[in-house]
Amino acid sequence: MMPLPVRVDVDNLPPLIVGGLLLLAAAFMALKQWWAHRRLVENMKVNEVGYQIAERQIRHRLAVGVLLFVLAIAIPLGDQLDFFFRARPGVFFSYWMGVLLLVFAMVVIALGDILSTLAAARLSQVDLRRERQELEEEIRRFRAQRNAADEKHDES
Repeated sequence: MMPLPVRVDVDNLPPLIVGGLLLLAAAFMALKQWWAHRRLVENMKVNEVGYQIAERQIRHRLAVGVLLFVLAIAIPLGDQLDFFFRARPGVFFSYWMGVLLLVFAMVVIALGDILSTLAAARLSQVDLRRERQELEEEIRRFRAQRNAADEKHDES
């Protein structure tokens, strides 16, 4: 049996697994957003505002995917650079604060996406209620006209 070209120490395995899982998650998110964008363009029955909202959501989610990809590389890399960080505590602190800032940025973008989706849903509900009221009013007018025409026809 031929040995692996790279030796993986048991201590290095958890960050490599986490990095690999994050890479898979980032790839999945990118593919999902690409498919969503394709479907959106193919089914352009959405009005201009709806299209803008969907485009913004896709951009937010792609940004989260990119940050996830960067984190997938930064976490195992930071663990592998332990020997480098031992002599440089300032670099260690800066590196891991940068990783935490990436996580924070990802959370902020995700929260912004959630709030944007909720606002868009509320606007859609208001539009649907308004359209429903208009349709109900039109039905009432139609029925009133029909009843008036029926009464006029019965009188003659």
